[in-house]
Amino acid sequence: MASKPIIRPPPERPSWYISPSDITDRSANPIGRGGFGEVFTGTYFGSKVAIKQLLGTCNKRELAEYNHEIDIWRKLSHPHILPLLGACDKDDDGNPASPFMVSPFMPNGTLRNHVTNNAVPLEEKLRLLFQAASALAYLHSRRIIHGDLKALNILLDGLNNAVVTDFGMSRTKHTSASMDRNRAKGPTGGTDGYIAPEMLDDDDSSGITLKTDVYAFAITMYEVLNDAKPVWVTSNGQAMLSRAIERISCNGKRPKRLDGIPDDIWSLIERCWAQEPAARPAFPEILAVLQ
Repeated sequence: MASKPIIRPPPERPSWYISPSDITDRSANPIGRGGFGEVFTGTYFGSKVAIKQLLGTCNKRELAEYNHEIDIWRKLSHPHILPLLGACDKDDDGNPASPFMVSPFMPNGTLRNHVTNNAVPLEEKLRLLFQAASALAYLHSRRIIHGDLKALNILLDGLNNAVVTDFGMSRTKHTSASMDRNRAKGPTGGTDGYIAPEMLDDDDSSGITLKTDVYAFAITMYEVLNDAKPVWVTSNGQAMLSRAIERISCNGKRPKRLDGIPDDIWSLIERCWAQEPAARPAFPEILAVLQ
């Protein structure tokens, strides 16, 4: 008698799983690179989306970390935080695949490009910074640290509202970065120029904290108010090298005051980049000043 064929049930999928075959019209080339790897555009059931593609496959431990961090992101809901539509860690047959994450496409680019390419009034800059700060207040209320805040990681939606991206997921970022052979080795947990001095202490280095996010927000405020010109410059106006920024920030020096900035806003920036982390305000207090 012929044996019955073995019918295997389909592999169990987490609620956020998106099949690679559900993504159509994927761009041939990336539109950018970020903390997660390369970013492509595509279509997901009729909507234009951004696809953040890690730079390789993950081992079992890395996949578990990725799944945990995706679960956290999926549960977030805030008008100024980039939502997660779903993610992928395996192909349709359950085989390992290079993980990717899918979010709505933000049509107006980054806050950095917005202030670089347009004459943005002060009031508009402060409105967008307030929206970004509200997103950070929400993340911090859930004990989620952004870890790489900067104007390049604040997007603009179709109504030119700020949407914060590339937050949290520090382990996944580290995994993806380690797959990038072209990435220069350097301090982890941020971008040169936005890294708080306590993270650069050779003797007792801090990791990312709620207070290092506040420091990065101060640099981001300065960056936006200065139309994305270099924040850290030499006496003759040239952009500083990373090691020079590290040295002077650790010595308590900061960029010079910008013209045309109201006293209360400048005072806020100075408090946010205070040398001592405990002296920096929390985001609810920052919102009260920016409101």
